[in-house]
Amino acid sequence: MSLLSVANHQVTVSLSGSCSGCMMTDMTLAWLQQKLMERTGCYMEVVAA
Repeated sequence: MSLLSVANHQVTVSLSGSCSGCMMTDMTLAWLQQKLMERTGCYMEVVAA
């Protein structure tokens, strides 16, 4: 997973390797979103490019 951009409370990541096309992608993005909200205290939408 690589960070591509952060803008307007939206984090865009690129999934590669075994993450690319994995059935657990949605859960991984939701987990990352939850962790970012815990650390920053604000809502951050996480999307895959």
